[in-house]
Parts: sequence; structure tokens; C-alpha cells
Amino acid sequence: MSIPMAISKRNASGKISSADGGMVVEPNDDEQQKLVPKNEFSFQQQRRRCSYIIVSAFLIALYFYQYSISVEQNNGSAVSTSVRVSSSSFSSLNTVTTVRGETSETVANALYPFLSSNGNEKVPFPIIPTLENCTLSFQPPQQPRTDASQWRKPFWIPSFPSSGASNPTNKGDLSREIIAKLTGLADKPVKNYHMSMRKRLKRCHGISETVACTQGHPIVPIQPETQTQNFQPKVVVFVRNFVTAFPASLTDKSIAYHNADQQNTVSEYQQLRDEWVQPTFDSWTSLLEWWRTSDAYDVALYVPYEDLMTTHREKARAVLQRLSAVLKEGGFEVASSPDDLDCIWYTTIREEWTRQQTIMNYLPMFTVEQKEWLISQMRRYIQQVSGSNGRKHSDASLLAILKQFLDQMEMHLPVQQQ
Repeated sequence: MSIPMAISKRNASGKISSADGGMVVEPNDDEQQKLVPKNEFSFQQQRRRCSYIIVSAFLIALYFYQYSISVEQNNGSAVSTSVRVSSSSFSSLNTVTTVRGETSETVANALYPFLSSNGNEKVPFPIIPTLENCTLSFQPPQQPRTDASQWRKPFWIPSFPSSGASNPTNKGDLSREIIAKLTGLADKPVKNYHMSMRKRLKRCHGISETVACTQGHPIVPIQPETQTQNFQPKVVVFVRNFVTAFPASLTDKSIAYHNADQQNTVSEYQQLRDEWVQPTFDSWTSLLEWWRTSDAYDVALYVPYEDLMTTHREKARAVLQRLSAVLKEGGFEVASSPDDLDCIWYTTIREEWTRQQTIMNYLPMFTVEQKEWLISQMRRYIQQVSGSNGRKHSDASLLAILKQFLDQMEMHLPVQQQ
């Protein structure tokens, strides 16, 4: 950055020629002594010297002021963080955040934090040296129970597809990965209700103990109200903002059933979106509403996908602490120390972060009309939940999550250019 400074030189005659071509005439030292009485000379010399000091201080202050303005303009209101950060300097990418590499800066997308704001670049998952190659201190106090009569009842985990639990590709199931690490049970402690293996697995009951059972009722009906004797009365619901869960579910179905390895083409996505966005949003709310108002079960915890797929360490740890507490209340031994929870988050999410980057190559958009419709429907559902607030203790938690989703829709949902 160039610093505006007055550069001047004194010539042999005592004249000071300025850099801009002007001329300032001052007497030289000999003339100064002749013109100025001896008792006044030192005073004027000191005054001139003080003037030079004041001007220099002003220019230095001006430089640092301009520099600070430049830094603010480059960073905006976001937090700058290097690709490699320490645990103490960690910050969230859930909002628009600048990730600075050696030669460039990438602004993370508010809805898809593993991609840049325009979707054209990958945002690396920050490396935390203290969590590299981390291991859990928690060890199950006993060997896995082999006697089925001693098995504890599993939890239901309902979720919309591609929201962190049941997934048609059998990948991206964060609930399965996280709960396996929390409990230390390696033999598939989380099972999918719709998966079956002859004489080995049916409706989440198999040859090993089940901690949780994922499913999508009532989108795919399974009549859980008739199975209360086999499951915990408390339920854990994994939830994701519809505007990202819906496109992700389309991608996962193409991967699972049509041998795709990435997103559908833009034109294919737009065709599916236009046909299915409205009825699918109704399915998304119907799942939340069925479990929220069920007389057979109580929602113990909502797990937002966005609070797991984040680089905000403290936010993810808080979610895992609540999940760990729910599982412990159900009779399962679980990891609970902050170091163990951080390790579980770091190892699980970094892997899924990278997988998502291999799948996605553009940002799924909605039309202006679809965005307006989705916002209006989300507001309507928020009013519905708010109107019955207090019926269930978990309603307040769901309401806060829905309001966060609405903010993301209004502020960050990309709109297709006509």
C-alpha cells in the first residue's frame, strides 16, 4: 500500500524544493542566525522540530488507519481463519466465513459450508493438531451383551432422508457413526428399520444389540405406535433444513438406485425439483409433526444436521453432550468427556465433509416463486408449532430450530436466474 508522504530536499542555497514541484523558501542556517536574535533562535528551532514530529506522527497514524480499513474491507464481518488452526482459534463456518490459504481466500456457503459461496470451490475442513489421530479414553465397562434377554430397548431415530440418519446410500448416516463411537459398540449398534437379512436382521432386531433404529415414519409408514413395548419411550429426531435436505435426498436416491456418483445434472435437478418440491415439503413437516404430537412417544432431543456438519467445535460438542445424556438415560454406557466428544465430532464430520465435496459440484437453487412459497410455508408451520407450545417440552427446542431454518431460507437460499 502506498503511503502519501511529503518528500522534500534542501538545495545548496537553503531553499527546500518539494516533490510536487512547488518551492518553499527558507533561510539557511547562517541566515537564520543573522535574522533571529540569539535568545529566540533555540525557541524557533524547537518549535520547528516539534512541527516535524507532529506531522510525522500524523502520517504514521494515517497509515495504520488506512491499513485497518483495508483489512476490514477484505474480511467483512466474517472471521478469518487459516486452513490450519489451533483449538483455541477455532471459528464457525455456518455463517459466511473467510477461510484464508497461502494465496487465496474462500468464503464458505451459508447452507453448504463445505463449498464456497458460489459453489465453485471446496472449503477445506480446518485441521486441529490436538485432534489429529485422536483416540477415545472411553472404554465400554463390559463386553457386548450376547444374551438377547439382557438387551436394552433401542431408541427410535426418525428423520427425513439425507438429514444425518437413515440414508438410501448407507453413507452419510451420521447417527450410525456417532452412536457407534459414543457407545463403543462396533457391531452395528444403529440399524435401519427397512433393512433386513434373513435370520440375521429384521426391523432393527438382529444378532447383536441395537442402540437405535432409524426410519422415516410416516413418510414410509411402520406403525410405531403398535411397537411401544419394543422401544424406548424417548425419541431422538435428526432434522435438517428442507432446502438442503430435499436436494440432497434427490442426489442420494440417484446414487443408490441409478448408479450415479454425483449430483444429478442441473436440468435433471430442476425437473425433479419443480415436480416434487411442494409435496415433499409437506412430507418433511408431516414427519416432524407426527413425532411432535405423538401420544405414544416423547421427543427427547432434536439433532440439527447443521450443528453437526459444522466447524464450530463448541456447537457440535453441545449437541453430542445432549445425545450422550439421552443414551445414558436409556441405560447405555457412553462416552461423555469433552475430549472424547470433540474426537468423535472431528473424525466423523471431517470424513463426511470430504465425501460431500466429491458429490456436489453446484449449488441447488430454487425459483423465486418456490423460495417465496417455502418461506410462507415455513412461517405457517412455525405458527402451528408456536400455537401448541407447551404441549410437549421439546416444542421450544423445535421452534428455535425452525426459526433458524427460516432465517437461512430468507437470507441465503440461492435463486435460479430466469
